[in-house]
Amino acid sequence: MEDDRLVQLALSRGYVSQDQIDRAKAEQKSLADRGIDHGVYFLLQDLGFLSDGDARDLRRSVSSSSVRALEIDGFVIQGRLGSGGMGDVFRAVHPDGRISAVKLLSAKLARSEEYVRRFLREARAMQRLSHPYIVGVHGAGESLGTRYILMELVDGPSLKSWLIEKGKLDPAHAIHLLLQISEALAHAWGHGVLHRDVKPANILLGPPRPGVAEPFCSKLCDFGLARLGPDTGDADLSHGGLTGTGLALGTPHYMSPEQASGEHDVDQRADIYGLGATIFHALLGQTLYSGKSSAVIMYKQVTETADLQLLRTAKIDERLVSLLGRMLEKRRAQRIGSWDEVVAALRPLVPATGSAAVAPAAMPTAQVPTVTVQPAPSRPLLSVPTPLAEPIPAFVPARRGLLTPLVITAGVVVLVTMAAVGWLLSTSGGAPIEPAGLPAALAAYAAAPEPGRVILLAPGIYSGPLRLGTSHRGLRLRASGGGVEIRASGGPALICDPGLIDAHLEGIVLNGGIETIGGCDLHLTAVEVRGGMTIGGGVVTAERIRVSERIVVRDRGSLSVSASQLDGGLEVDRADVRLQRLVIRGVVAVRNGSLHVDGVRIVAAASPGLSLDHAALTAADLTISAPGVGLNARASEATEVRGLSIDGAGPAVVWSGERQPTWHWERFALATPPQGLPGQVPPGPGADPARLP
Repeated sequence: MEDDRLVQLALSRGYVSQDQIDRAKAEQKSLADRGIDHGVYFLLQDLGFLSDGDARDLRRSVSSSSVRALEIDGFVIQGRLGSGGMGDVFRAVHPDGRISAVKLLSAKLARSEEYVRRFLREARAMQRLSHPYIVGVHGAGESLGTRYILMELVDGPSLKSWLIEKGKLDPAHAIHLLLQISEALAHAWGHGVLHRDVKPANILLGPPRPGVAEPFCSKLCDFGLARLGPDTGDADLSHGGLTGTGLALGTPHYMSPEQASGEHDVDQRADIYGLGATIFHALLGQTLYSGKSSAVIMYKQVTETADLQLLRTAKIDERLVSLLGRMLEKRRAQRIGSWDEVVAALRPLVPATGSAAVAPAAMPTAQVPTVTVQPAPSRPLLSVPTPLAEPIPAFVPARRGLLTPLVITAGVVVLVTMAAVGWLLSTSGGAPIEPAGLPAALAAYAAAPEPGRVILLAPGIYSGPLRLGTSHRGLRLRASGGGVEIRASGGPALICDPGLIDAHLEGIVLNGGIETIGGCDLHLTAVEVRGGMTIGGGVVTAERIRVSERIVVRDRGSLSVSASQLDGGLEVDRADVRLQRLVIRGVVAVRNGSLHVDGVRIVAAASPGLSLDHAALTAADLTISAPGVGLNARASEATEVRGLSIDGAGPAVVWSGERQPTWHWERFALATPPQGLPGQVPPGPGADPARLP
């Protein structure tokens, strides 16, 4: 069975232990005794034993490796963008320029009749619907034995990603979200479709539609658990098989009481409850209920009344609190009964958007990949990123006036940038290549590589993605002046395949992000990345860069960055990262990897600002600003920390695990006392810098 294969693969790779598997199996038996069917693989995730990143790696390992050669309904599949419970999502391009997403049922899962039926049901459900707040479907079928759904790609993150990276939603935006998804679910119910799995992960936040006063255009997706009306021929899927009486389907944190009880005669009120639980989470940054297991959470969904006082304490409009209370009623008979009632109650609460609109570029990368179909509005193009909005700070202990020798000012950044521009413009690499001539120039280089040769790019927009591989070893791509942009209509602007060695990019704007695959060696100088970076193995070094979205480094990859600004946070998983003299605006998370920082400032909108999980840290002059916990470490080591400043409302440091006496820690300045550390750290004004005992 697929569940067993995934579990054994997770064990063999060291992602989980046998003890954790045994605990998940015990949980599975407990749920089975209550008539709830749940696989061990998914329980390992629910219990927190298996991370999202490891789960994605496992799903890739069991997916068909031949899908890149497929052509689906005229669309050529270019590469995997993400993974879901039943299959993978790929970027697909039509010869006429149309860009889409294609979801393929995993070759392994296709052997299971149950999963095939569920996949077909999702396709049928989505094909019945056409609504601006529902992900559109262009087609579905079977190609070369592979079942597929061809659908719209959304340029924005999932609500789940937003809550993880940015924290809770502004109440005004939560009202817009509630209204949009209510209208989407009303449309679905009116066409005989009940979603049954409304949750943050299944809502995407795309850019507002042209001419529409909205902060974003949210999109409901993933109809894998949907129930269709009897006129569709799917009655067997609703009253037997996968969803028969006594089986609970959905996600525990957002599941209605009737779903948690295993009832099969659910209606639109189940989705009303799920959306209410989703908006509760979005407003407060926490779920309705918490517990050590899925069974505990589901029990609370059935028995415990929602604590609306938490919303009132957060100063949420009482009218919205009252509506959510009606949506979250345990008894269906007492719950608000229709989407028409929900929408009618919301209309008076909808604020004007104006300047409060969410800028899609500020949103984090979604778990389900996103793509920009239309070209972005024109903006000034840069061959070298502009100086940082603020100078990279010297280490300044919280609430103290002490300075260390590390002082980087805006003037220094400007001088360095000006020198880089002069150097770039004075270096000759032959006549600059115009955008239309770049493919031919790269093909000529690939036919006769000349490591170290410079290809100068004339100002203009170059069509992406730019794909570099083994034959481009030693290539130098350099802007001849300002305004050199490589723009991808979807996905990354630069893709580096295994075998790319010693490639350099200088003074270029990459509009769409960077992806490195396997072992490659890439160097970036004065590059602006309008998107994120995914480093899957290989080595990337960068200086004076600016990255607008999240950077992910995994699979024993290596990243080294200096004198730069990273605006989307950083995720490290089994990799090594070195950072020097830069600002990170976002959360930094390191798991089973190492982080070395010198003169780094982390400004996070969510907590913890820096999290370490079985990770290694060395730091000099590290400053962390976060609303709650600054540094959260679990089973990790920090052998040398020389200068740490943390300011925030929560504990400055939460440390779980041992600290060795040989470690060298000094110059700590923490706004609040740490938790889990031996000895004391001076917490307040006037305290002298001290070494922890």
